[in-house]
Amino acid sequence: MIKSFALSLALAFGASAAERAEDRWALADLYPSVQAYREDAARLQAELESFGACRGHLAESAARLKSCLERYSSFSKRLARLDVYASQLLAEDTGVAESLELNEQARRLRSDREQASAFLRPELLRAGRARIDKLVAEDAGLRAYRHYLDDILRMAPHTLD
Repeated sequence: MIKSFALSLALAFGASAAERAEDRWALADLYPSVQAYREDAARLQAELESFGACRGHLAESAARLKSCLERYSSFSKRLARLDVYASQLLAEDTGVAESLELNEQARRLRSDREQASAFLRPELLRAGRARIDKLVAEDAGLRAYRHYLDDILRMAPHTLD
């Protein structure tokens, strides 16, 4: 009885979703191959390591603030892309070791991004609203980051030195 039920389920559902190409994510839209993913992840890691050059210089000038925020925004978007690729690849089949490895690599990159950019909030708070407003007024390109900056600066009264 149980064997016939299992057989009828197997026949009813046919191939598993992992076996049908039409049921897989279109991950090539993000990266054409795992190798392309790995190359972008390596470039992102290098960018995260060099982002420390912004530390201590964030509010020196409008150009410097804009450059640092553009870099942060750029690698955050790329990290999201890497993360989606890795997590969706893993969702296709959680038993594939390479998918587990890529998902773990994306998790480490998220952690590295948080570590590399940990100085942003304290430096912006230290610079203060008046200085940041002055810098935004000097460079129209900084207006794109107004919400991000305001979100941080509005927390100043609730943040310890």
